[in-house]
Amino acid sequence: MSSLVRDEDHLRELLGIPFTAAQMAAITAGLDRPSAIIAGAGSGKTTVMAARVVWLVGHEGIAPERILGLTFTNKAAAELGQRIRASIDLLGVDHEQMGWGEPTASTYHAFAGSLISEHGLRLGVEPDLRIVTDASRFQRMARAIESYPGTLEHPTTYVPTLVEQVLALDAELSEHNVTTDRLRDFDRGVIARYDPADKLVAVIRDAAKKAQVRTDLSRLVDAYRELKQADGVIDFSDQMEWGTELAKVAEVQSALREAYDVVLLDEYQDTSVAQRDLLVALFAGLPVTAVGDPAQGIYGWRGAATGNLEEFLDDFPATGEGRGRQFSLVETRRCAPTVIEAANHIAKEFYETSEVVAPLSSAKPPGGQVDVALYYTVDEEIEAMVAEIAQAHDAGIPLRRMAILVRVWRENGAIVTALRRAGIPFEIVGLTGLLDQPEVVDVLSLLQVVDDVTANPALLRLLTGPRYNLGPRDLALLGRRARQLTGHRVAGEAETLAEQLALAVEGTDPTEVVSLADALEDLGDLPYSEEARRRCGELASLITSIRRHSSEPLIDLTRRAVRALDLDIELDAGHMSGGADNLALFLDAVAAYGETDRYASLSGLIAYLAAEDQFNDGMEVSTPSAAESVKLLTIHRSKGLEWHTVFVPLVSGTVFPSSRGTKNWTTSTALPGPLRGDAESLPAIVEWTPAGAKAYSAEMKAESLMEERRLAYVAYTRAEERLVVSGHHWGRTQQKALGPSAYLESTKDWLLSRGLKPLAWADPPVDGETNPHLVAAEGVPWPAQAPPLAGR
Repeated sequence: MSSLVRDEDHLRELLGIPFTAAQMAAITAGLDRPSAIIAGAGSGKTTVMAARVVWLVGHEGIAPERILGLTFTNKAAAELGQRIRASIDLLGVDHEQMGWGEPTASTYHAFAGSLISEHGLRLGVEPDLRIVTDASRFQRMARAIESYPGTLEHPTTYVPTLVEQVLALDAELSEHNVTTDRLRDFDRGVIARYDPADKLVAVIRDAAKKAQVRTDLSRLVDAYRELKQADGVIDFSDQMEWGTELAKVAEVQSALREAYDVVLLDEYQDTSVAQRDLLVALFAGLPVTAVGDPAQGIYGWRGAATGNLEEFLDDFPATGEGRGRQFSLVETRRCAPTVIEAANHIAKEFYETSEVVAPLSSAKPPGGQVDVALYYTVDEEIEAMVAEIAQAHDAGIPLRRMAILVRVWRENGAIVTALRRAGIPFEIVGLTGLLDQPEVVDVLSLLQVVDDVTANPALLRLLTGPRYNLGPRDLALLGRRARQLTGHRVAGEAETLAEQLALAVEGTDPTEVVSLADALEDLGDLPYSEEARRRCGELASLITSIRRHSSEPLIDLTRRAVRALDLDIELDAGHMSGGADNLALFLDAVAAYGETDRYASLSGLIAYLAAEDQFNDGMEVSTPSAAESVKLLTIHRSKGLEWHTVFVPLVSGTVFPSSRGTKNWTTSTALPGPLRGDAESLPAIVEWTPAGAKAYSAEMKAESLMEERRLAYVAYTRAEERLVVSGHHWGRTQQKALGPSAYLESTKDWLLSRGLKPLAWADPPVDGETNPHLVAAEGVPWPAQAPPLAGR
């Protein structure tokens, strides 16, 4: 049978895409050796992958079901699968008549999970283990710590910190295929180096102390893994670790090689050591194609192996003579020329360190706009950004085509407040901070009070919120009444030594805890205002009515709380921009908890949400919707997305680039560098001396700053036509002005070199000047006055 795709021109005609010579070379590469495709931002990576599948099916005669495509996110996997299927359909043949099946597009983790489902019993792993990715991991770890029978001499006794440290170590051990026994052996060697008599004791002493702590943490890792096994659950790091072990089994290798002829690996620069080892074990020798962009490698902090894509052709050697093929796609079809030039400028230092990655050029006609601005305070910066958004919208740019990308969420509340005040609809993508949104906080506060009558902070939230809005005088009287009901006295009432001792231990008995909720039920004869008495009575009745239904399914109880607070009416009336989406996602989270926790209860839900907020950044959810709203998200979550206009605020001081950096294993509990699977591509401590430690720390800092620079490149290249980068001198709480970061200064200098001026550039504060935010905070009234809600 003749080929369904005759040649390159025929492929261009079928797909209706004028592929460049570089793209076509990658698409039509032969099957005799592996290929690495360095695909820059917006260079048509997914289009090229889909076209390569069409070429393989239509020209090389590979059946679609013999092709496997792997990527990172469910969204990316779905998009890749859809593009591949749609492209194959353009061949215009009947799939059933051809005997074709469906190509497989999956995430790396889901693929590892399928290995466990099909072959897990070979390692004694149950195939039906449930995957957990949320706050239940932190709760389970806390249980493992609390029930640990051994002695822990060295770690912190503060459980939240201990939970974070053990979970981080557990993940690193799995990602780098290191056993706890091997870690303890290594750390014994570090501890043995310590000699108190050595003059250079400080460097080794610090490393030895951390090794002792890490040894204790490793025993907690063992306890946590036993608890996971007992509960029948695994997490993502377990999936990859066990998947890698299964990939070494000859029968598993044979089964996968019999199933697939061609493998496409997307976003390969973000793969971890465990993922790399799994793929090498299964597919080395096959015509594997890896696609990615080292300039967008931004996940080293979560285990991505530095240099994976650059080293791909070494890890996947050709079966014959010579090496595999490397292709570069250096023409962006997303970013306008001015935008990509600004991005190339910010990534210049990275390009100078790489032999395989080149700066991009734009396929678009001349144009694009880049603006920079520096404001005196962060409030001024946020207000100016919102004004720019409104102006751009008035000029015809749809809100859904604009995004705000932040390095950290610390100003999320202020940005949301400013957008709401301006009447600009917004969507918090990923919803880091969902639990901090006002409408969600109100519902959660009510549930907390229903569950626990001593949840005074939650009740205060309701009392001082816009619905009840009690003033400080009436709140003070309510607090006095609560103390009266428990029999508490104030310090001046204690006269004898016995009375003073009794007063000192008051409240240690749970029955003596002051409860504002009890005071709501019995206000006594204190001189409240009449309006305060009415509002307190109304809230007391509301809490009682919800408590009567506390045995209902959690999702029903939560919906009842929403209705009781009239939030459904407020959202319908349009007084809360974005509120409906926030509440819908919160209800989804409550439903998910109820479905997955066999011991689900209201108390359990409250604890789960508290853990989610403390450890999991307030919940991570989905990708942007198509709603007509400005998208607000972190730069990390923006990868793979694009908008007409992108705002990158808060590019100041130590905010961006972040000063946190990669953890140094000699001074932290991180997995020791020599044990990591990518140790050869990372800095190493050469000698255990002060000079050696200083040099190692400097190299680690440089490595972290390079990843921050790649993160800036990702942010800049999300913009199609306009990029706005801004910063401020004074943050919210700093005693010393932050000033512009190196990235903002560099972009401003680049702009000036083109004869263009910043939107604004505030003069620095004079020496000794006080932060205006701290001065303003001294006169803030409490509680803050809120506009009346609809119908009140």
